[in-house]
Amino acid sequence: MFQPRIYRKYNKIEFINEAIVYVCSLHLFLFTDFVAEKETQYTLGFTMIGLVSLLTGINLVYVFTNTARYFRLVFIKYSRIFVHKVKKYV
Repeated sequence: MFQPRIYRKYNKIEFINEAIVYVCSLHLFLFTDFVAEKETQYTLGFTMIGLVSLLTGINLVYVFTNTARYFRLVFIKYSRIFVHKVKKYV
């Protein structure tokens, strides 16, 4: 498998995104005349909504964890600078 990202975590997210988009693309065939009953198409629409919600949820968790990690590092950086300046005056 081709892995375009440097870190394994990024490759996993990329693979999950591609897999869910692929399943959603295949799922679109079920909304054509391939499935004759409109009620079945309506019911299958809920699975499509579930897949898109799952994809959105996974990506939001990824974004929020990276944002929290970034703010944590910024807090550590500036707290160390502050402690260093306070020790200089004491």
